[in-house]
Amino acid sequence: RARIIDRGRHSDPAVDAKIEEALRTVDDAKREKLRETVLDRLVGTEVLAQEADRRGIRISDAEG
Repeated sequence: RARIIDRGRHSDPAVDAKIEEALRTVDDAKREKLRETVLDRLVGTEVLAQEADRRGIRISDAEG
């Protein structure tokens, strides 16, 4: 089974479920779509966090 390396302390059950689904999926096209969905969500979350930080806004893990 593949290991997921999470250096950013990611915590999102919906994204985790998509990652697990992608790891179980044998259909290349479906796996790629799941991968794109996960990356879009993670990038969006990171951009939001960076913008909040730039503006001096602190977001707790529960809120983010």
